[in-house]
Amino acid sequence: SFVTIATLLPITIGGAGVREMGYVLLLGPHGVSQDSAIALGILQYSAFVGIALLGGGTVLLGRLGGPTEKPPVPPETPHSQAPPTPASPLPKAPPPTR
Repeated sequence: SFVTIATLLPITIGGAGVREMGYVLLLGPHGVSQDSAIALGILQYSAFVGIALLGGGTVLLGRLGGPTEKPPVPPETPHSQAPPTPASPLPKAPPPTR
């Protein structure tokens, strides 16, 4: 949205104030009070930060997807593979009856 793009401008740290003012300017003509528009901006930012903290905490605790490193796999050598098994022969057809 326009507000999200406006917060990307290097005006304030983290877009603080720009986000809220963007909501006031964007929602004011539609009858939304300044207090409600500012509350929406703070709520939107709080939800964003909360979700990021949950994801970051999960990654830091290492509980996302199990271990981060796979155990080393020994290199394959020609002798480490099992010999190929021969294909099973086709079953013999029964003798023709007369």
